[in-house]
Amino acid sequence: AGFAQLLLDVSPTVELTAGARYTHETKDSFLRMLYVHPLLQAGYVQYDPLNPGPTEIVANQSFNDLSPEVTLTWRPNSDLTVYGAYKEAFKSGGFSNSSLFQVTTVPTDVAFRPETASGFEAGVKTYLFDRSLRLNAVVFDYEYEDMQIDFLDLGRAAYTTFNAGAVETKGIELQV
Repeated sequence: AGFAQLLLDVSPTVELTAGARYTHETKDSFLRMLYVHPLLQAGYVQYDPLNPGPTEIVANQSFNDLSPEVTLTWRPNSDLTVYGAYKEAFKSGGFSNSSLFQVTTVPTDVAFRPETASGFEAGVKTYLFDRSLRLNAVVFDYEYEDMQIDFLDLGRAAYTTFNAGAVETKGIELQV
C-alpha cells in the first residue's frame, strides 16, 4: 500500500488537504480439515478413500483499490477548529476460515469480496473557559458496500464470512 497527501494553505486560517491510498493485496488461502470424527467424514470432509487424510479448499485472490479523501479545515484561532471531509475506505476480501466444510463445499462458498465505505463528516473542535473544557461535535454519514458479516450457517455447521448489501451509518457524536 502507498499513501500520498497534499496540504494547501488556502489562507492563514484555511487549509485544504487531499490524499489517496492505493492498496494492492494478494492472498493465497486454504481451508484444511485436520480431524473429523470417522462417523462424520463422509458428509463433512472431501474424503478420498484411496488417499485418506486432510484435504483442503484453496483460493488465490488479488485485490486493488484507490481510496481518496479530502478535508477543508478552518482554524480562526487556537481554540476553535471547524472542518468538513469526504473519505473513502477499503477492507480487503478474503477466504472464510470456517470450522467445517462439506463434500459439496467449493472455494466460492467461503470466499468474500472487499468491503468499501464512502461518506462525509463535518465537525467542530473547541476549547472553552480558558482551555478548561473541551467540546467536540461531529455529524457523519457513511455508506458501506459489500459489508463483511460473520454468519453461523447451520446447514453447514460453520461460521462463514459473507458480503451483505449496502449499509448506511449516520449520526452525531458529542465529546465533552
